[in-house]
Amino acid sequence: MKRNFWLLALLPLLALACMAAAVPQHTIATAVSSSSSMLGLRGYEVTGPASSRNVTYHGGPIMNGTSVDYLIFWEPTGSKVPATFNSLIERYFHDVGNSQLYHNNIQYTDKQGGMPQASSFGGAWVDTQPYPGNIIIDQQEQQEVTHAMKVNGWTASLQHVFFVFTVKGEIICFNKNHKQCSNNTFCAYHSWFNGNVIYGVMPDVLCGTPDSPNHDPQADNVIDSTSHEQNEAATDPLGNAWYNSHGAEIGDLCSTSYGPLKYHGGDVLFNGHPYTLQEEWDNAKSACEIKGP
Repeated sequence: MKRNFWLLALLPLLALACMAAAVPQHTIATAVSSSSSMLGLRGYEVTGPASSRNVTYHGGPIMNGTSVDYLIFWEPTGSKVPATFNSLIERYFHDVGNSQLYHNNIQYTDKQGGMPQASSFGGAWVDTQPYPGNIIIDQQEQQEVTHAMKVNGWTASLQHVFFVFTVKGEIICFNKNHKQCSNNTFCAYHSWFNGNVIYGVMPDVLCGTPDSPNHDPQADNVIDSTSHEQNEAATDPLGNAWYNSHGAEIGDLCSTSYGPLKYHGGDVLFNGHPYTLQEEWDNAKSACEIKGP
């Protein structure tokens, strides 16, 4: 099965922003029939009127109703992880489900008029087993998701998403050729395997989030990338729902766009907690928005 995804050529860092030009490429799905959408290092450009960037529906499922998010912190014994890293990420998932940012997804409906309405926190698990090597490939990420499901009794569903978080310095590559990796191509990606196992791969990479309202740059950057993947998974879980003629999903179109920073340091405040999150594409306005319609 083939699907467009975006690989972004890495350019020199400027301040905290990582900018790149988007180049569409095709990939053949892995042996377990998965495909991916990658958040690159970092940016997306398209010329012409804003309406030409709008995403269109391609007939596939969306995460109808309330999705459930499961967190897998793959942190081998002895890993150095900031004291607040896990708790801040978990807090985000408790906070985001009924936010105005997530509400933006309601305009991206399926054939029956169903829509992504909210998200909920399904649970978190810390796996202290060692990594299979200095570099983890996508197939091993899938194996980790399968292992976590078995250990915790979690089940696959088109409304369930499994996010795998790894420690700083661990390189994630899409396949064995090591050309499309977290240190040279992407910040994160979402994908699926076995038909309905939806997952997000979340390396601990600094990818241009402009500030750290929670005083943990690693966590705040990963939360920003997580928001990108979460909203894309809700509106295009199997790569055949909502994306535009260039193959970009709603997060890709706004990966360098943020709302005004507020007194608390972030651009959003969920349940009294600040976050700096990229905006998402709003088809109704043909623009990036931090609040949905």
